[in-house]
Amino acid sequence: MLLQAGASVGAKDNSFNNALAIACSGGDERIVKMLIEGGSDVNNLNRGKWGPLTLAVKHLNGAAAKLVLEAGADANQRTQGICAPWGLHALDILNDHRTPTGGSVSYLDGIDIRKLLKEKTTVPTARELKVQEDERRAKVAAEKAAAEATGAPTPAAVEVA
Repeated sequence: MLLQAGASVGAKDNSFNNALAIACSGGDERIVKMLIEGGSDVNNLNRGKWGPLTLAVKHLNGAAAKLVLEAGADANQRTQGICAPWGLHALDILNDHRTPTGGSVSYLDGIDIRKLLKEKTTVPTARELKVQEDERRAKVAAEKAAAEATGAPTPAAVEVA
């Protein structure tokens, strides 16, 4: 009704959420569809760098997530790095959800959202980035230990030189 009266789909609240982000949080598929058709920005980010897609996944709204993905939402967008220094994208957020039996969540609203997100996500998850960083640190530590054992300059000393 408000859209028919000329209300802007680009209006934002104090946290910079647009109406689409709020609708994705609430999960009303009809409103999400109407806002997308009205031209709402599917990649709008709020102050915490959460967008409609990440909010839909956070609130377990698979239909909304699917609609914004189909409308071109960027599955690689990352939230601001509060919990993880790299931030989280929608697949990371889905990975954090657990079923009542402790398993990982794949289906939301009967939609295999994990499959959709994997198809659209082209950057490593936060978990994968952490593993890479841990492996890098372990390699540096092993090189340093080997250098100290042989009396050779340590990698850190070589970097300073």
